[in-house]
Amino acid sequence: MNLEVMTLAFSILSHRPPGKVFLRLLDFLRRFDQALIVVHHDFSQSMFPEDIIEKYNLLMINDYEITAWGHVSKLPAILKTFKRIYDINPKVDWVITLSPNCFPIKSVGYIYDFLAKADTDCFMNHDIIKYDSWEVPKSHYITLYTRPSFKLPFFNKSGRFYWRYIRKKLNPEETPFNKNYQPYCGSDWMMFNCKVLKQIIDANLMDHPSIAFITEANKFPDMNASPIEIILQSFIMNQKNLKVEYNYHRYINWEGTTQWHPNNLDMNYYEPIAQSDGLWARKFSDDVSLPLLDKIESMILNK
Repeated sequence: MNLEVMTLAFSILSHRPPGKVFLRLLDFLRRFDQALIVVHHDFSQSMFPEDIIEKYNLLMINDYEITAWGHVSKLPAILKTFKRIYDINPKVDWVITLSPNCFPIKSVGYIYDFLAKADTDCFMNHDIIKYDSWEVPKSHYITLYTRPSFKLPFFNKSGRFYWRYIRKKLNPEETPFNKNYQPYCGSDWMMFNCKVLKQIIDANLMDHPSIAFITEANKFPDMNASPIEIILQSFIMNQKNLKVEYNYHRYINWEGTTQWHPNNLDMNYYEPIAQSDGLWARKFSDDVSLPLLDKIESMILNK
């Protein structure tokens, strides 16, 4: 592939006003010639400055979704960015999902070369959802294959009262996730080519029965399987003509975290980042990450 004509598109979901990390990310993305930067911003949560849109030639999604963390609303949001990319350039070489807290850890030339040599259609972490799988949260299996039958009063170790739902198993063949459509889960950070993009667009995933199924399951307070970590992954992995590599090529550090958010990266993480095979890293913050971004720029990106 001729690197001079390789086309990249970036899909970004945001809900806060762009901070310093996001602006530095946009500065880097402009180094890719003719790259499309498509942003779905939830304007119900904050405004997005018009001068930044113009400066970086951002392609904003006007009919935005009101989004929430871990909610099904993030799925139509990201699908709208894919549709915008497809409408502009259905032959785009690679689509890369990013967040405002991401930043590259490889140079433009390295990323171009890596993608040009790729022998796959998609880079994406994907673990099959099974009850006995250590790779996925047990809650995913429970959400997909059980339903509350009744609830009983309980007290936790701290003596706090709560209602515990007693669940009954569902017949998998009576769900959208059966032997003909295996469920997978994984990060929503991925890179895929135009072949994958076309199949996502053609499938009209918002009408897929799996979305309504998970949305209904998440109405119960004891479960919350994140649709954006299941729907796309399951769809892609059930397309037999696609080749998927289990590696999203990101550096993300979860060590010692107790919540559903990775560690904010500071200078202590430079060496692991420098040794990583990732192309991108997260999570960077305006509070602690700017000196680290300076070092990544000078030691990695500008060489």
